[in-house]
Amino acid sequence: MPLRTAQPGTLKFIAIAVVFMLLIDHYVFDGKRAYIEDAKIQGEARNLETLVQTAPVPPPTKVEPPDGKEYFEAPPEATVFYEDPDIKKVPDTPVPPAPFIKPVDGAKIAIIIDDLGMDVKRSREVVDLPAPVTLALLPYAPRVREIADEGAAKGHEMIIHVPMEAMDGTQNIGPGGLKQAMTAEEFTNAFGTMLGSFDGYVGINNHMGSRLTQDDAAMTRLMGMLASRGLFFVDSKTSDDSVATDAAARAAVPYASRDVFLDHEDTAAFVQGALAKTEKLAARRGHAIAIGHPKDHTIAALKAWIPTLKEKGIEIVPVSELLSGKRVESREPAPEPQNHLPPEQSPSP
Repeated sequence: MPLRTAQPGTLKFIAIAVVFMLLIDHYVFDGKRAYIEDAKIQGEARNLETLVQTAPVPPPTKVEPPDGKEYFEAPPEATVFYEDPDIKKVPDTPVPPAPFIKPVDGAKIAIIIDDLGMDVKRSREVVDLPAPVTLALLPYAPRVREIADEGAAKGHEMIIHVPMEAMDGTQNIGPGGLKQAMTAEEFTNAFGTMLGSFDGYVGINNHMGSRLTQDDAAMTRLMGMLASRGLFFVDSKTSDDSVATDAAARAAVPYASRDVFLDHEDTAAFVQGALAKTEKLAARRGHAIAIGHPKDHTIAALKAWIPTLKEKGIEIVPVSELLSGKRVESREPAPEPQNHLPPEQSPSP
């Protein structure tokens, strides 16, 4: 059968149909696919924004300019280092603390170096000092575990340098610090994160804290937690009105107080004079506790001063040897007047 020739009208109809289908595909289906792709992209953007907003806040940024100084850059208000499942079970009533080393006779000095862990270079210089100084490490320092491990390897005693609220509310105490307005649960959980920041500590001292150490309720709560763990407390005495040691005594927590600040004036002459005062106090009273920071003048002065002590009959000891109830008997009952309090310092050295 011969093939039938398509009529002109039919070809015209097919051509119009094809053009019409192409137009539909371009303006309807392609447009729809573009809309779907746009919606998908926008949805992913919204999901990303949600993830960013709900992601854990990182620790403060550590900045190291050419001069070696370090400081915080927009530190977060709080950060969680470790969740202790038993922290909420800690009773407010104290239990007897674990025993500590008893001191022997002789003039003794404990040197505590605060703010360790942020400035890694200077922290390591402190760790390398030729004496058993006490290392007070900031719990939020990015490399606190690393410095703690190095300190333990060198045989140093370590304590947590606990950030506490200052009288000046604008002072940056660092993330996760203890504050007066906290509920009991917030206070307990905040301290719990610090307890997980590194290993090997045997006590704590306060970083700043001129407001909180005057709050008897807060100090009573804190001492209850220390007592349950066999930890001691050293009052940095950033306030003459501190009630921390009174609360520690009631809770049977071994405690001590700072006698001399070494470097709140960052000059070689001031540090050398403060060390001379510490030495004189220890020689007369039998013991002294000095607090310094990882600063160049402080480290240099300690390196030069420590080797001179042996011939003077003075020994550098961990601060745990100079705790209340276990301190060397004073040769002079009258207490040494406190040197004037320095202004509280922000977390930057």
